[in-house]
Amino acid sequence: MLTWHTGAYYWNWDWNIERLGIKYSSNTDTYYGWLHGIALAEYPPKLIVDKFAFCKIANYPFLWGQTEIITSIASQESNDSTVVYVSDSGSGVVVQSSKTITNVSLTNIQGVVVSSQSYINSGNATISTAGFAHGTYIVQVKFSDGGVFTKQIGL
Repeated sequence: MLTWHTGAYYWNWDWNIERLGIKYSSNTDTYYGWLHGIALAEYPPKLIVDKFAFCKIANYPFLWGQTEIITSIASQESNDSTVVYVSDSGSGVVVQSSKTITNVSLTNIQGVVVSSQSYINSGNATISTAGFAHGTYIVQVKFSDGGVFTKQIGL
């Protein structure tokens, strides 16, 4: 089990532990990663890292040992009141919800945010996908109540 700490934090390394979780928070976004290492009982203590991974997609449910983005992800929030789909013309991603949407972002499979809209404050939003390459994208919807809804779509 991992315990997360905020701010500058120093810890005494447990020489029996070889795994370390990484969490970085920026505003309302959180990024996760991990590293595997061998601790050397020296002074100053040293950690030799032999494996690591860090996910560049905000709030992505990245797991210990995971090294690739899983392209088939479940919604992070069970939410029957939010619908995300590609418009009939294929020129936009439509989000409709009974909740107040504050932000919508579209991330490609390499973890790069390719489009986003902020300050929506409505139950509807559309992100233009004109000129986007065909492929798999992850739509992340943030709500005024702090909830997050994530869905994979194909363009």
